[in-house]
Parts: sequence; C-alpha cells; structure tokens
Amino acid sequence: MNPVKARVFFFDNAKFLLIFFVILGHCLARLGDGRLCASIDASVYFFHMPLFVFISGYFTRLDNTAIFGKDVLRIFETFLVFSVIHTVLAVLVWNQPLTLSFLLEPRWSLWYLLSLCVWRIVARSMKQMITKPLFLLASFILGVMFGFVPVDETLSIQRTFSLFPFFVAGCCSKSTNFFSLINRIPLWLGVAVLCMIPVITYSIDFPFKKILEGKYSYYRFDYPLWLSFLYRILFYCGSMIASICLLRVIPKKEIPWISEQGADSLYYYLYHTLLIYLLLRLRHYIILPTSLPAVLLYTCVIVGCIGMIIRIPFFRYLPNIFSHCFKRTRG
Repeated sequence: MNPVKARVFFFDNAKFLLIFFVILGHCLARLGDGRLCASIDASVYFFHMPLFVFISGYFTRLDNTAIFGKDVLRIFETFLVFSVIHTVLAVLVWNQPLTLSFLLEPRWSLWYLLSLCVWRIVARSMKQMITKPLFLLASFILGVMFGFVPVDETLSIQRTFSLFPFFVAGCCSKSTNFFSLINRIPLWLGVAVLCMIPVITYSIDFPFKKILEGKYSYYRFDYPLWLSFLYRILFYCGSMIASICLLRVIPKKEIPWISEQGADSLYYYLYHTLLIYLLLRLRHYIILPTSLPAVLLYTCVIVGCIGMIIRIPFFRYLPNIFSHCFKRTRG
C-alpha cells in the first residue's frame, strides 16, 4: 500500500473515532445520568480533544505563508457563522437574554475553532524564533504557567493555552518516523491502558473532567495553587499516554464509510451540537431515557443523521458560505 494513502486512512480513521467520542461526551453530559455515564464522559477527556488538537497541529502548514493566511481566515469565518447560528438559537429557542457573554465566550464547542486560529498564529510566531526542542518545551511551560492567569472561559483563552502543547507536539511530529514510534508499543498494552481509564474514573471520586477540560484557571479549584499546578502536569502526562495508546489501536488501512466520514470530521463537529439542541428541546415534551445504552443510541443516531445531511451541498457550503458567495460573485 502506498504509505501516503496509509497515512491518510490512519488519520481519517482516527478523526472519525475521535469525533464519535466528542459527540458521545456531549450526549453523556447533557442527555445521560448516573455515575457510569459521568465516568465514561470523564474518560474520553483523557484523549479526545488532546488528540484532535495534536492531529490539527500535525496537518498545519506553518511554513507556507499564502496557504497559512487563507486557512486561518477560513477557520475564523466558520467560527463567526456558527457563533451567529448558536446565538440565534439561544435567544429565539431557549429564550436566553442577549448579553456580552455571547461575544466573549464561544458557544459550546465553538471554542475549538477560535483556539485553532490562535494556535496557528502563536505556533508560527514561536517556530520562527526558536528551535524545535525549545519550541516544544516552551509550549508546555506556557501551558502550565498560563493556569496562574485568572481568566477562564473568556475567548476560550485558558483552554487555548492549556491544550497548546498538544498542537505543538503535532507540528513537531511531522519530521519524525511517526508510525515507527507508535508501533513500538505492544497492542495489548494500548488496549489495557484504554480499558483501565474508565475503571479509574468510576472507582475514584475525583473531578477528572474539570481538570482535563483545561478551561479553568488554578484559582477555580478548591486546592492550593501548587496542587492545581501539579494536576495540570499530570493531565499532560495522562493525556499523552492515553492518546498514544489510542493511536496504537487505530487501524491504518481504509475502513469503508468510516475513513470517508473521518475526512469530514469538521462537519460532524459543527453540526452535532445543533442536533443535540433538538434532543434537548424534545425532552421538554417527552421523557428520554438517560441510561448509557440510550446515550449510545442518541450518539449513533446523530452520527447517522449528519452523515446524510452533509451529502446536501448547502450544509457543506454553510461553514464558509461567505467565501463561496464571494467566489461566485467574482466568477
């Protein structure tokens, strides 16, 4: 098999699995109930967003000035489009007052798009000034130290810098023999570690999710600052181990439908929250089960629905609708 194709299929498979976990996590948090649901929800935070951020860094082209600028603008455009959609839904459907927080705090999962713009800009600036080892070290130092900044969800700043090391790790991995390093890990060990994570989160009464989200400064925790500082370091260690183990078990060959949908993971990321909104609204009229099997069913239904709607051209154009309109006008 062509190694380039193998690489693409590998990351497409990874992105599909990760977006499934993202949707599952959001369904667990808002539609699930009980300790088991909370445990699984906390477990996916060990790897789903850190690994997504890593892959984003892996495919970011920092050295190509022309492409770099266009990519950042397209991402920011998508952020603005869906921020408007979420704001309209919040005001008209959920009767929430229109406040300044709508502008300063990205709605639900949209923080990732804003953070992605910042990661690319900051990473490009740092890469031009320092060598790769210092680049990676500086990102971890910045991520750990930023927890002392007394800002939480405003412009997703705290989450942006707490996850920044994973983005830089992805940028720095492009010049390494990535698959060779991953394949050194025994498959059984990767599976065992992944199976242990939900056991740990279920057995130990500890706010794993609140720490793993990375969106709060150290001042928001009921611990001494030095302990919150230590927890962020442990968060990096735990997330890196879990992410590497997950990469080890992901197939490198093409998987029908899954590999194709993985290439469209951004659409799943954008649209799944809107479908969860519908389920939350539906819960006002009928009783929806909150068990883990029910939440898994909701997740699969959402994935299936998005797989169908993104076949409609409008839903593929919507994230960058202004760019498409501008191109047609110029054409």
